[in-house]
Amino acid sequence: MTRKHFIAIAAILKRALDSTTTEREADLVSLIARNLACEMSVTNERFRINQFLLACGLNTSGYADWVKVAGE
Repeated sequence: MTRKHFIAIAAILKRALDSTTTEREADLVSLIARNLACEMSVTNERFRINQFLLACGLNTSGYADWVKVAGE
């Protein structure tokens, strides 16, 4: 996969996080983004997980900023 593919995937995931997204939907997008990021980092050693998560509209922990993470 190329940078172009990573950008396209991040843009799609970011569009899934809008003002009408429920907490459960945001959790699902977060899970998908984190799993994709792990797989992408295996296929491309220069892939930066934190940058990808930010491009997806998530924080560097992989969660939408407005979603309360358990234990916080």
